[in-house]
Amino acid sequence: MDRIAAGQQVRAALSAVVEPELGRPITDLGFVSDVSIDDRRVHVRLRVPSFFQLHRHGWLILADARAALGVLPWAEAVDLCFADDGTGGRIAVGAQSHDDDAASDGQRSDLRRAAFRDRQLDLLRSLLERGLRRGEIWALTVADLPVTATSAVYLLRRAEMLLPTDARAPLLVHEDGRRVAAGEIDEYLARLRVTTATD
Repeated sequence: MDRIAAGQQVRAALSAVVEPELGRPITDLGFVSDVSIDDRRVHVRLRVPSFFQLHRHGWLILADARAALGVLPWAEAVDLCFADDGTGGRIAVGAQSHDDDAASDGQRSDLRRAAFRDRQLDLLRSLLERGLRRGEIWALTVADLPVTATSAVYLLRRAEMLLPTDARAPLLVHEDGRRVAAGEIDEYLARLRVTTATD
C-alpha cells in the first residue's frame, strides 16, 4: 500500500465526519492534526480548538471517525486519539474514559438524535438531488446504501438510536423506528429542516 495514497484515502474518509454544532467536516475545520500509516495500521491524531468542544462533542467525533475509517478495506487496525498540541500527549474524552465529568447521558442522547436528524436530512437531500422520485426513495432499503464512509457514519447513528440497520430495513424512518409513509416525504423533509436548524 502506497503511504501517500493511503493517507489520502484516510483523509477522504474522515471528510464524512461532521462537527455536530458547526455542521462542517472535521477535515475542513483543521481537526485532523496528523495521519500516519504503519503497514496496515492507521494512526490519526485529532484536535479541537476548545476544551468545550472536546468535552461536549469529542466522544461523538471519535465514534464517527472510527466508523468512517472502518470502510477502508486495507486498514486492519485504527488508532484514534485527541492530542494535546502542547505536550503531544493523548487526551481522554468521554467515549474512551467514561469519566464522571463526561457529557451526561441526557446530553449524549440529545446529540445522538440531532446527529441522526442531520444525517437523515443530508441523505434525503442527496437522493432528491440525484433525481429520484418520492416513490423510489420510499422503496429504498439499507441495502441500497453505497459502501462509503458517509454511509458508515449514518448507519452508526441509526444503530445508536436502536433503529434497524439490517439490509431489508427501510431507509427513511422516524426517530421511533416507524417507516416514513410514502405520502409524507415532503412533510418529513420540511420537519427535518426545521429541527436541524433549531438544534
